Amino acid sequence: MAAANPTVELQRIRQEVACLRRKISSLSRTRRAEKQREANMGLNPRQVFVLLAIYVLTGDPAVALEYISAKAAREQMEEADAEDKKRYVEELYLKTSLEDIASLQDPSGSRQGIYKTAQRWIARRKARNFVCNMNAIGVAPSSEQVAEEYRKQSASFVPTTDARGLRAWSSRFRRSFAFRLGKMKAAKPVGDVCAKAGCWVLETSCTHNTARLW
Repeated sequence: MAAANPTVELQRIRQEVACLRRKISSLSRTRRAEKQREANMGLNPRQVFVLLAIYVLTGDPAVALEYISAKAAREQMEEADAEDKKRYVEELYLKTSLEDIASLQDPSGSRQGIYKTAQRWIARRKARNFVCNMNAIGVAPSSEQVAEEYRKQSASFVPTTDARGLRAWSSRFRRSFAFRLGKMKAAKPVGDVCAKAGCWVLETSCTHNTARLW
């Protein structure tokens, strides 16, 4: 049997060592990212800025906390205590520089992408609440009405108005909030009108103990 070529063997060992170093480096980066997400309520660095922008733009801690809950649910993570989330948002705001806070409120500034994402999320939340509030009084708004409510809250990000585009936007919106198409049952005269039109039903819980119809 011929002896192994020392040069070839050395090259193989170096390649294996380099491969092992890359794996270790990758695992280290993954672990650091996991620790960072744990420290930031499960949010990645960009989502942390979106959260801060939502808090700054609305001035309402409850809205910011809802964003954290939504992201935790999407990532199937265990949700933190409400007081812990509130404390995190307040501390995040206090330790952020005034320059960064100002940039989050500027639609054409260095963080306009963060601003737009936050505005879209706020608009979608308000449009969802519009549906919930209308349902609470026995009314099923149309897709056009919900889209118009979205436009009021986020004029820079108006969903398309043509029929095909509106259907696509409505479908995405329903999926994001677990709405389904249904019919409204009502004893009042308005029910006769609502029963003839397609409406949306939210299967998840909301602020009112009534069916969610759209």
